[in-house]
Amino acid sequence: MKQALHKADIAFELFRLVDAPFYTFHDRDIAPEGATLRESNANVRRIGEALGKKMAKSGVKLLWGTANLFSNPRFVHG
Repeated sequence: MKQALHKADIAFELFRLVDAPFYTFHDRDIAPEGATLRESNANVRRIGEALGKKMAKSGVKLLWGTANLFSNPRFVHG
């Protein structure tokens, strides 16, 4: 989670440098998978709260956020 929070800091610095008005992400892009689904959801929730604060401060908006349904074996059969 420490690395995920640091990645968010760096991402918003990049958005500022390139004057990006929007950004997008997959759930696994912003937060690590946990040992359980509950932990995974908690990780995404925690990073989502941090991203919300960064969006409010910077003015950068979320264009879309979606689940990564193509690289995790649990979704291989739809």
